[in-house]
Amino acid sequence: MATTEGEYLTTDEAPNTFILDCIEIDERFKDYGVSTSNKEIWKSIKLFSSSPKERVLSSYEGSYLNLIKYTNEELQSHCKNSTKEWKKWCNDVAIYYTARLLLYQKEIPIVDELTKADDEALIQAFEEQKTKEKKPIIQDLTRQANKKKAKEQELRKKFEESAAEKELEKLKDKKKKKQQKKQQKKSSKA
Repeated sequence: MATTEGEYLTTDEAPNTFILDCIEIDERFKDYGVSTSNKEIWKSIKLFSSSPKERVLSSYEGSYLNLIKYTNEELQSHCKNSTKEWKKWCNDVAIYYTARLLLYQKEIPIVDELTKADDEALIQAFEEQKTKEKKPIIQDLTRQANKKKAKEQELRKKFEESAAEKELEKLKDKKKKKQQKKQQKKSSKA
């Protein structure tokens, strides 16, 4: 992997987590970096190594098309809002570089040296992303709980209606039997 300092690291020498420099994909991505891990890169390498070259090439080309399909404004919006499109875009960066490594033996560029300001900005961005990701999770859990509660209420209502209908049938049967007994008594007296 190439660092911004021009040094090359093997995948084993790279830190456990690092940032992929996106400038080699397209000049307009010069301000973008995608965090990934050694483990994820190795997982992609193993997957692509066991795949036919055509599949790797298809993944490479497909990821490139996915990376360039957004305008700068759209990409900024996805990034700021941490949308699923942004997450897919980040995954495509890793796929692009991994497939490129296997197809063309081009090194994966990583950001090597970050300033303290960069570190603080990354930490803040990470914290903001975690907060954004928690909100939908809490909303999803609340939504699931509300659905479950509504379903329980619906089942309870159906059960109560069913029980009420059975009670009504029993009362009708009793009334019918009483009427039959009265008619039998009248018939037997006559």
